[in-house]
Amino acid sequence: MDGVTLSLDRGEALAIVGESGCGKTSLGLGLMRLLPRNTALFSGRIVLDGVEVSKLPSEEFRRTVRWRKISMVFQGSMHSLNPVLRVGYQVAEPLLAGGGVEPSEARRRAMGVMRMVGLPQEVYDRYPHELSGGMKQRVAIAMALVLDPLLVILDEPTSALDVSIQAQIVRLLRRLKVERGLSMIFITHDIGLASYLCDKMGVMYAGEIVELGPTRDVLASPAHPYTQKLLGSAPRLGSPLPPEFIPGSPPDLVHPPPGCRFHPRCPYTFEACSRTSPAALPIGPGHRARCHLHAGA
Repeated sequence: MDGVTLSLDRGEALAIVGESGCGKTSLGLGLMRLLPRNTALFSGRIVLDGVEVSKLPSEEFRRTVRWRKISMVFQGSMHSLNPVLRVGYQVAEPLLAGGGVEPSEARRRAMGVMRMVGLPQEVYDRYPHELSGGMKQRVAIAMALVLDPLLVILDEPTSALDVSIQAQIVRLLRRLKVERGLSMIFITHDIGLASYLCDKMGVMYAGEIVELGPTRDVLASPAHPYTQKLLGSAPRLGSPLPPEFIPGSPPDLVHPPPGCRFHPRCPYTFEACSRTSPAALPIGPGHRARCHLHAGA
């Protein structure tokens, strides 16, 4: 990731979309301070509820912020449930691990959050292999919500589910956003799901946010050539035009191209694109894009 700047209000959902390998998951792990120990450089500020949590010592961050104020539903998390522990215990475990919560109270609170995500009471005493894929994903979401965090990061929470279950999970997330004022970062390849759930959309390419703005504006008036190509690659019902393809391949992030990182694949490239990296230029209210085409706008 390079030069990523984001802001999120209470009860707001932000989608992060882009090709595989562009840095979406690394962004989520960075916010959780869970990047690998061999990360060469990790710098910047993470401000949550007025507190710069990125300056906290690792142990204090783990004890007071991670899972309590920022939680994450990891990619493929429904396959990471412990097969020999009942799912109810796995939901209650963050309460018990933090200390100060009696087992009976932890069970009560865990059952409450499981009901909130649409799981019947009897699921508490079941094992993971007894649940469907959609139920496992709801368990993973319950685990992320049990400590009542301010922000939940969801990394491809519906990618392994069929279409009908995807719709159920996204409706659940939308209801939680409205009813609990929950802030979310929704990492996904599915622009349709993101448009239904999210207030803002960030388009990521080669470790950079190349376009960011209100979801309706990004979808209706995409300003960056990559965003235009990304939207054109998605099939649309009723459209006589076939999906487009994005020419070329994503760049090597160890040695990214000079200037605009999309310029080797861009149909509008000109001299400045290969020499200087564009700034995030304003397109409209709350809408900006990193593209030289808008330098004179």
